Amino acid sequence: MHSPDSNKAVQLLQNAIERELYLKRVFSMLLCLLGLVFILLFASKTWLLSGLGVCAFVAGGVLTFGLMRQSSHNNPLMNLLNDQAEDIVWVYVIVTQRMPFGLRFTENAVFYFKKIDRTDLTLGVPHMHIPVISRYLNQKLPHATFGYTRDREQWYMAAPEILIRHEDD
Repeated sequence: MHSPDSNKAVQLLQNAIERELYLKRVFSMLLCLLGLVFILLFASKTWLLSGLGVCAFVAGGVLTFGLMRQSSHNNPLMNLLNDQAEDIVWVYVIVTQRMPFGLRFTENAVFYFKKIDRTDLTLGVPHMHIPVISRYLNQKLPHATFGYTRDREQWYMAAPEILIRHEDD
């Protein structure tokens, strides 16, 4: 299971997780900074906006502190894939294209990992990495159903275990 393709896919997943963690950290720091700016600008003028600044500063600080303690190597998705892969019953990807004025600008993809307990995890990846990651996931999760359809969504809502594939399927 440790082919060059699977190593590459794991690295691509790890990079996507690191990118999401980085973006969350940046957002939380910006929220903290915005709160500080509100406090400094409105402290002597209005209690409502300065209070909003305090709330944003505290929320940003708590988020930043929590995110700084997280590691991309100890991520819930990687832990799930490595330790509890059998809990994943359905995987699909949705591609989003941004096309201002009809010109293709960017394409992004989000992988959805639906678990048997009706919880899910998502991970955004660059569109070009879908084939490598999909091949890896098909090997890693032979029991899971792949691809989105409305029927599968209804089956998942009714009874997630319906989506488990068996050897004879």
